[in-house]
Parts: sequence; C-alpha cells; structure tokens
Amino acid sequence: MTESTDDDLLDVIPCGLFAFTDEGILVKINQTLARQLGSTVSELVGRNVETILTIASRIFYQTHFFPLIKLHGTAEEIFISLKTKTQADVPVLVNATRLLENGRFLNICACLPVYQRQKYEQEIIKARKTAEEALLKNEELSRTQQELEQYKEELDRRISQLEQRNQELTQFNKIISHDLLEPVRKITTFLDLLQLENRAALTQKGNEAIDRAILASRQIRQMITNLREFVSVDIASLKPTVVDLNEIVDSALHKARLHTGYDRLSLHIEPLPVIEGNPKQLELLFYNLIDNAIKFHRPDIDAITSIDLNCSIIQHNSYRAFKGKYKYIDFAKITFTDNGIGFDNSYRDYVFLIQKKLNPTTSGLGFGLSLCKKIVENHAGSIYADSTPGQGTRFTILLPVKQ
Repeated sequence: MTESTDDDLLDVIPCGLFAFTDEGILVKINQTLARQLGSTVSELVGRNVETILTIASRIFYQTHFFPLIKLHGTAEEIFISLKTKTQADVPVLVNATRLLENGRFLNICACLPVYQRQKYEQEIIKARKTAEEALLKNEELSRTQQELEQYKEELDRRISQLEQRNQELTQFNKIISHDLLEPVRKITTFLDLLQLENRAALTQKGNEAIDRAILASRQIRQMITNLREFVSVDIASLKPTVVDLNEIVDSALHKARLHTGYDRLSLHIEPLPVIEGNPKQLELLFYNLIDNAIKFHRPDIDAITSIDLNCSIIQHNSYRAFKGKYKYIDFAKITFTDNGIGFDNSYRDYVFLIQKKLNPTTSGLGFGLSLCKKIVENHAGSIYADSTPGQGTRFTILLPVKQ
C-alpha cells in the first residue's frame, strides 16, 4: 500500500472542492465534485465557474456570492445549485475562503450536496402553512364562539322579555275578558230595560240619548271582544299541525257568509297546498280577508264581490331578524285579490295597524287586517298589500310550508 498524498486525500473526501480566479476561471477541482457533476477534472479545469452553475445560481453568484467573498474574504453556508453534464441540478451548501497564491487571489470553495434540503424546506413550508391555517381556524372558531355566546345572551334576554310580555298579556286578557266586559254588559242591559219600561215617558231627546248610549256600549263590547281575540292570538301557542288550506278557506268562507249575510260573492280558488300551521289561526286569517272584501265591496247596485285566490311554492329566506343571514326554504306564496273599492297604495302599511281605518264611516273597528298580520307573523311569514282606488286590493301572503 502506497502512502496517500494530500492531493489524493482531497480527491476522496466526501465533499466537492473547487477553486476559481477573480476572472471566474476554474483552476482546481477534486474528483468527488467531478463525479457529482458527471464529468472529469480535465473537462472542468479551465472553464468558467458559471458553466457549472444553474441559471438562478449564476445570477446569485454575480450579485451576492462572489461580491461577498471579495468583501469579507469568506462566505459560509451559501445555498446554490450546480449543474451536471446532463443539465441535472445538484443542490449544495458552500463554504468559501479567499487566499493569495503566487500573486493572485484564489477563491476556494467546499460544497456538500444537500439533496434533501428542498424536500425539508417544502415540508417546513407546508407545516408552517398548516400551522397558520390551524391558527386561523382557531381564531375563526374563537370568534364564532364569541358571536354564538353573544347571540345566546341576546336570545336569553329576548326570551325573558317575551316571557314577561306573555305574562302581562295573559293578565291583560283576563282583565279584558271579565273586568272590562262585565260592566259594559251590565250598562247595556240596564239601558235596554230603561228603554223598554220608560220609552213613552221619555222625551224624544231622552230616547235618542239612550239609543246612542246602547250603540256606544255595543261598540265598546265589540272592541273589547276584538282586543281579547287579538291578544289571545298573540299569546296562544302555535302548536302547528298539518293543515289543508283548501279546507281552511272553505270553512272561513262559510262562516263569513253566515255572519255577514252577504251572498253576492264570486270566488275563483286554485288548489292550495298542505302546510304546517295552526288551523284555527289560519281560518281566522282567511275569514278576515274575506270579511274585509265584503265590507269594502263596490257600492254599485249590480256589483258582485269577486275574489281570486291562488298559490305557488317558492324558495324564500327564512331569516327575518338577522341581516345578512340566509337560509332558503319552501314558502307558500298566496295571493288574495278582490275587486273592492281599493285604497291609495301609500297606505299599504297603515291598513295593518290596530284600529286604523281609512274610512271611518264603514263598519268594523279596524282589527281585521292587524289580526291577519299577527297570525301570519306567528307562522314566521309575512303579508303585504297592493291596492288602487276603484280597482281592488291584492294581498300577498308568504307562509313556510313547514314550521
């Protein structure tokens, strides 16, 4: 076995070595690096150092690597990519030093292949991205939890307010049902007795006064009854069941004819769907709409009150209170159109208020449409009107198919 020289050792060490002049000419290169580049030492020596660099590494060599060596005399752990004879990339970490030899500067570089570096970097980047996404999701989750907590607190506050309101309305309903209605009933009874027993003894003005008092007491009784009905609908549990709207409308129509004695009705009713709701409230809804059409029919002698009722199923947003929230479900869109006297469409919201009448000379106390609005809202729906004087009114009702 022969003794190894320094040059032999440089050729077998497990890292590449090369040296180049300030002009960029390769003057030394070891066998290890030559093998890594798929060439021989003789093929590489004398070439420009940039020929063994990839394009990106050439730019880095010109702008950073070589200026760094000239400025500081050393460079450590610089990542560049060498190029093999077959144009394959060899990623390496380079340590460099600058020496003066025989009157010229040599830039000596030791490079160690790091084939796994890019893989590691990609894994690190991927892991960091995953961590950032997880952090973002955690932040979003935390923010969502905070919003839910706020919604829960707001919901609890509103439920408490509603429970208090329902208790107050229940007490109010009891007062209306007995404490107010009973005295009015007695007043009406005493006035009737007075009129029956003493009509002849009273003057004409006295009889007129009693007649007006009786009429006023009956109006008060009717108003109290309407208020009681309105409050009862407001506080009653919805308890939805499957409801056939065709049967509901038939029953409401029968009661409206019976109570008003009005029979000059012409109805065109298309088949209506089956939905979930409270049958009593829905019957009251259509009864009041029909009663409204009768009360405000055209005064023409030969006029026939015409009612058209049709329905379609549409997709509609079920959120009403929360702005920017959307959940589309099936709604029954019902249009109820009459050919009555109509009204100025600027009053389309006004007509749904309690005891608000556009014509004070007409019958009724102004509870019908407000009761309709209350019933529809109890079913998580909506109702609105469009009207033209002398051409009738169209009511559009949106009711969820399922509660």
